[in-house]
Amino acid sequence: MKIKNLNLDEIDVKILKNLQKNARLTVKELAAKLFLTPTPVYERIKRLEKNGYITAYVAILNARKLNRSVMVVINLTIKEHSQEQREIMIKQLKGFDEISEILNTAGSYDYMAKGRFESVDTYRDFLVNKLSTISNISDVDSHIVLEVLKSSTEVHFN
Repeated sequence: MKIKNLNLDEIDVKILKNLQKNARLTVKELAAKLFLTPTPVYERIKRLEKNGYITAYVAILNARKLNRSVMVVINLTIKEHSQEQREIMIKQLKGFDEISEILNTAGSYDYMAKGRFESVDTYRDFLVNKLSTISNISDVDSHIVLEVLKSSTEVHFN
């Protein structure tokens, strides 16, 4: 049985859901959870990776422990909307280690970025010395996050 035209069967879905919760599960552990042998589970995981359903395995770090407890959501409005100017600006944004996400949005702003900083002062320095050097940005609207109420990397489907 295929799940909602995704070319995934129930076992594929169970593999994906289990790996989203704990990517450190070994093939043997995952196989035991699914009541299967390791070889078909391993082959399915490799197929899911090859077909782009699984794009990476990562460790999610504790930003506070790493002295990056200030999260800022940065809304950006741009001057020039040509593809060339947008690509130049995106390349510049991607070059900033402080920025972890860049989103092209519809609505009041053209882009939204999320960054992590040591303090409000380090964010101010980033804003003044780095972000302001991007000539295609016409307006910056910053939101300092006071508290993260929900954060998840899971993609819910079916």
